[in-house]
Amino acid sequence: MQLNILLIKGMKKKIRAINKSILFIVNFRMAIGLPDTKGTTIGDDHTSVVAAFSSRGPNFASPGILKLDIIGPGVNILAAWHISLENNTNTNSRFNMISGTSMSCPRLSGVAALLKSVHPDWSPAAIKSAIMTTANVLNLGSNLIEDETYLPANVFATGAGHVNPTQI
Repeated sequence: MQLNILLIKGMKKKIRAINKSILFIVNFRMAIGLPDTKGTTIGDDHTSVVAAFSSRGPNFASPGILKLDIIGPGVNILAAWHISLENNTNTNSRFNMISGTSMSCPRLSGVAALLKSVHPDWSPAAIKSAIMTTANVLNLGSNLIEDETYLPANVFATGAGHVNPTQI
């Protein structure tokens, strides 16, 4: 399992080695013993691959306007989960690994909120600009971000690039 932790300037001291704690909380209700983890995965050269289900540009209403603005993590995100009222899922877990643009949006919103907390005087436009101008267009292997076919993704798939909160 991979857990991504956002580090914003000024926030690093608040974040500790929580990998095992999170996994323990996730597995607490069904745990027989302590979960065995391999820790956080670091150094995967094929990170920041644009998912096949990701939104693409340009804006159909106005083709001269480039949309989307930025991309963020949205595949296999550990997130809060509701207990099924119909009990179709046959689980009591409060967490689930979910993928989709609905998972990327709260991550990017969280980056914006953390940035606003560090710079309360910044306007929404300034926050958007800071996020977009510090985005990565290269993956960890120093290659262009790839699309779902592992070929270099174009600007209509990546916008300004992959959000990089550590550079803001």
